[in-house]
Amino acid sequence: MDQVLSTSLETPAAEDQPMVTSVHRAVCDRIRRDILRGRIAGGIRLHQSDLARAYGVSVTPVREALRDLAAEGLVDVTVYSGAVVHQPTLEELEQIYQIRASLLPLAVKEAVRRITPAELRTADQLISSMAAAASPEQWLEGNRRLHHLFDEAARNSHLTTILRRLGDLSTLYVNISLDPAALVRDADEEHRAILEAYRAGDEVAAERLTIQHFGKTLEMSRTRLLAEHRGEADQ
Repeated sequence: MDQVLSTSLETPAAEDQPMVTSVHRAVCDRIRRDILRGRIAGGIRLHQSDLARAYGVSVTPVREALRDLAAEGLVDVTVYSGAVVHQPTLEELEQIYQIRASLLPLAVKEAVRRITPAELRTADQLISSMAAAASPEQWLEGNRRLHHLFDEAARNSHLTTILRRLGDLSTLYVNISLDPAALVRDADEEHRAILEAYRAGDEVAAERLTIQHFGKTLEMSRTRLLAEHRGEADQ
């Protein structure tokens, strides 16, 4: 971790809850960025005290951040190893997208029927902000929020919980697939096409476009993981 958070993010008095929340979120965002950038590699143990010193904060927001990142699937927490950065695998990639592909027809059909005008406007804003994103991390966060929005529009809490978990975990694989930058532009165009299908109430087109969109991420991530494995085998 090459930089630390500003000391202005130090945890304030307990009664200042809004500021505590902002510190927690800032630390969570920073650790997430460092994981996605590869500054903290998969399999690395995350010691709360070390992270607190690196980011210039107390242990409390670090502990809360690791809890949130574990819920997203970016960090694994076990009794014996503590917090460890999640390591992407080809097997997990295939499982994630197999499950998502199975659930998508139901989720998209319900979401197209139930999505609100306010949600459509928010989706439009997210896609525009992603096109103007100043960093890969901003784009990834916008992508995560956009797909969560579509999932939540189905108004099925159990289905949404499953899809949110898979969506958070797939962020690692989306990150793997986003090189070169032209792929981001292609993804932005695909998001726009999906949104237009939602606006038109076209369930068939929305499902087809979403499955195609996820399929491209799957193929690119699979290709890159296989290339990494071959490189490791040749060493």
